[in-house]
Amino acid sequence: MKAFRVLFLLAAFIAAPALALAQQTESRITGRVLDQSQAALPGVTVTVTSKSTGAVRTDVTDNQGNYGVTNLGPGAYMVTIELSGFAPKTREVVLGVGQSEKVEVELGVAALTESVTVN
Repeated sequence: MKAFRVLFLLAAFIAAPALALAQQTESRITGRVLDQSQAALPGVTVTVTSKSTGAVRTDVTDNQGNYGVTNLGPGAYMVTIELSGFAPKTREVVLGVGQSEKVEVELGVAALTESVTVN
Protein backbone atom coordinates (compact mmCIF):
# COMPACT_ATOMS: atom_id res chain seq x y z
CA MET A 1 0.00 0.00 0.00
CA LYS A 2 2.86 2.34 0.81
CA ALA A 3 4.47 1.60 -2.56
CA PHE A 4 1.21 2.51 -4.29
CA ARG A 5 1.13 5.91 -2.55
CA VAL A 6 4.73 6.58 -3.54
CA LEU A 7 4.00 5.68 -7.17
CA PHE A 8 0.88 7.84 -7.15
CA LEU A 9 2.76 10.85 -5.77
CA LEU A 10 5.58 10.33 -8.26
CA ALA A 11 3.11 10.18 -11.17
CA ALA A 12 1.35 13.33 -9.94
CA PHE A 13 4.69 15.13 -9.62
CA ILE A 14 5.65 14.17 -13.19
CA ALA A 15 2.22 15.04 -14.66
CA ALA A 16 1.87 18.46 -12.98
CA PRO A 17 4.08 20.41 -15.45
CA ALA A 18 2.31 18.83 -18.43
CA LEU A 19 -1.08 19.86 -17.04
CA ALA A 20 0.15 23.41 -16.46
CA LEU A 21 1.28 23.65 -20.08
CA ALA A 22 -2.08 22.36 -21.28
CA GLN A 23 -3.97 25.30 -19.81
CA GLN A 24 -6.40 27.17 -22.03
CA THR A 25 -4.61 29.94 -23.97
CA GLU A 26 -7.17 30.65 -26.69
CA SER A 27 -9.97 33.10 -26.05
CA ARG A 28 -13.57 32.69 -27.12
CA ILE A 29 -16.88 34.51 -27.37
CA THR A 30 -20.02 32.46 -26.83
CA GLY A 31 -23.63 33.22 -26.12
CA ARG A 32 -27.26 32.88 -26.96
CA VAL A 33 -29.63 35.00 -29.03
CA LEU A 34 -33.31 35.31 -28.08
CA ASP A 35 -36.28 37.30 -29.33
CA GLN A 36 -38.32 39.62 -27.10
CA SER A 37 -40.51 36.73 -25.93
CA GLN A 38 -37.35 34.88 -24.78
CA ALA A 39 -37.63 32.29 -27.58
CA ALA A 40 -34.39 31.06 -29.14
CA LEU A 41 -33.49 32.50 -32.54
CA PRO A 42 -31.83 29.98 -34.90
CA GLY A 43 -30.01 31.16 -38.03
CA VAL A 44 -28.73 34.44 -36.59
CA THR A 45 -25.39 35.60 -38.06
CA VAL A 46 -22.82 36.53 -35.42
CA THR A 47 -19.81 38.45 -36.76
CA VAL A 48 -16.75 39.01 -34.57
CA THR A 49 -14.29 41.62 -35.86
CA SER A 50 -10.89 42.32 -34.32
CA LYS A 51 -10.54 46.05 -33.70
CA SER A 52 -6.75 45.91 -34.06
CA THR A 53 -6.36 43.73 -37.17
CA GLY A 54 -9.78 43.88 -38.85
CA ALA A 55 -9.87 40.07 -39.00
CA VAL A 56 -13.45 38.77 -39.21
CA ARG A 57 -14.89 35.50 -37.89
CA THR A 58 -18.54 34.45 -38.17
CA ASP A 59 -20.86 31.85 -36.73
CA VAL A 60 -24.57 31.10 -37.07
CA THR A 61 -26.80 30.27 -34.11
CA ASP A 62 -28.09 26.72 -33.75
CA ASN A 63 -31.70 25.66 -33.05
CA GLN A 64 -31.34 26.74 -29.40
CA GLY A 65 -29.95 30.16 -30.37
CA ASN A 66 -26.41 29.30 -29.22
CA TYR A 67 -23.23 30.38 -30.98
CA GLY A 68 -19.49 30.24 -30.34
CA VAL A 69 -16.45 31.84 -31.93
CA THR A 70 -13.22 30.22 -30.73
CA ASN A 71 -9.47 30.48 -31.34
CA LEU A 72 -9.44 34.23 -30.74
CA GLY A 73 -6.38 36.05 -29.48
CA PRO A 74 -6.41 38.62 -26.72
CA GLY A 75 -7.69 42.06 -27.72
CA ALA A 76 -10.79 44.14 -28.43
CA TYR A 77 -13.56 42.82 -30.68
CA MET A 78 -16.82 44.13 -32.10
CA VAL A 79 -19.62 41.53 -32.01
CA THR A 80 -22.44 42.19 -34.49
CA ILE A 81 -25.61 40.10 -34.32
CA GLU A 82 -27.99 40.20 -37.30
CA LEU A 83 -31.11 38.46 -38.56
CA SER A 84 -33.43 39.67 -41.30
CA GLY A 85 -36.54 41.29 -39.83
CA PHE A 86 -34.80 42.13 -36.54
CA ALA A 87 -32.86 45.21 -35.48
CA PRO A 88 -29.12 44.34 -35.37
CA LYS A 89 -27.14 44.64 -32.12
CA THR A 90 -23.46 45.42 -31.63
CA ARG A 91 -21.37 44.82 -28.51
CA GLU A 92 -17.71 45.53 -27.77
CA VAL A 93 -15.80 42.77 -25.98
CA VAL A 94 -12.23 42.86 -24.66
CA LEU A 95 -10.59 39.46 -24.20
CA GLY A 96 -7.53 38.46 -22.22
CA VAL A 97 -5.42 35.34 -22.78
CA GLY A 98 -7.55 32.22 -22.38
CA GLN A 99 -10.65 34.26 -21.50
CA SER A 100 -14.15 33.17 -22.40
CA GLU A 101 -16.74 35.94 -22.62
CA LYS A 102 -20.47 35.27 -22.83
CA VAL A 103 -22.54 37.72 -24.90
CA GLU A 104 -26.28 37.14 -24.50
CA VAL A 105 -28.48 39.24 -26.79
CA GLU A 106 -32.19 39.88 -27.17
CA LEU A 107 -33.20 41.03 -30.65
CA GLY A 108 -36.26 43.19 -31.20
CA VAL A 109 -38.28 43.40 -34.39
CA ALA A 110 -36.88 45.96 -36.82
CA ALA A 111 -38.85 49.12 -37.38
CA LEU A 112 -40.84 49.08 -40.58
CA THR A 113 -40.10 51.85 -43.03
CA GLU A 114 -42.35 52.75 -45.86
CA SER A 115 -41.89 55.17 -48.72
CA VAL A 116 -44.43 56.47 -51.16
CA THR A 117 -43.50 57.93 -54.53
CA VAL A 118 -46.07 60.17 -56.17
CA ASN A 119 -45.78 60.92 -59.87
